[in-house]
Amino acid sequence: FTWLLAAEKYYFYTGDSSILAEIYPTAVKNLKWFEDFAGDKNLLGNPEGYWLFLDWSTIDKSGITASFNLWYLLALQSMQRISKIVGKRSAIYKKQEQKVKKALLNTFYNRKKGVWFEAYNPKTGKLRQISQHANTLAFLAGLPVGSGGKNVLREPVYKASTCDRPRASSYFAYYVLDSLFKLGEAQRAIKEINDSWGDMIKKGATTFWENWNALRYDYSVCHAWSAHPLALL
Repeated sequence: FTWLLAAEKYYFYTGDSSILAEIYPTAVKNLKWFEDFAGDKNLLGNPEGYWLFLDWSTIDKSGITASFNLWYLLALQSMQRISKIVGKRSAIYKKQEQKVKKALLNTFYNRKKGVWFEAYNPKTGKLRQISQHANTLAFLAGLPVGSGGKNVLREPVYKASTCDRPRASSYFAYYVLDSLFKLGEAQRAIKEINDSWGDMIKKGATTFWENWNALRYDYSVCHAWSAHPLALL
């Protein structure tokens, strides 16, 4: 889904819609596949035979994950805007967005606590894990996020993930920081950057690492996806 969002962002920065026209037929096929895969429940499970990468974190992908479906929702929103730019009908994607949005809210959102759960077991009907990922993506998609979810966004990204509390890697931290800026909490976001990327520098980094603990595990110590504070500052 992020490739579609990236193409839209390219248009935003350049005004060049030719790339959108070029990828549009592929995007139509791509989203149709996911619509069929979601089925009547309008939620995506873990596709068998594929590697579902969401982040280097502790997200439970054994059932249905909120983050995967929230990326789907963001892609449907992006496709509506792209359709209008290239002169195509967007109603089909609006209709599917509403279905997915309803399914997400009914399945993962705890209205009383104002927080999004991450993992749903369709066999038991139980929810587990409160992740920065789900609460961040819900916020960016314009879905309700209450005080509980906003507090999850405020947790330090570099703090280690646990089984119950998946936190953002240096990759996904971009979306958490972006949300903090949009919440009007720029100073908190800047402190996060100073604390986490600053820690890399204190440990001798001359390039940014694939993950916070790259020196302890088998991660790259020169990874482009961790350079995103440059886009936010």
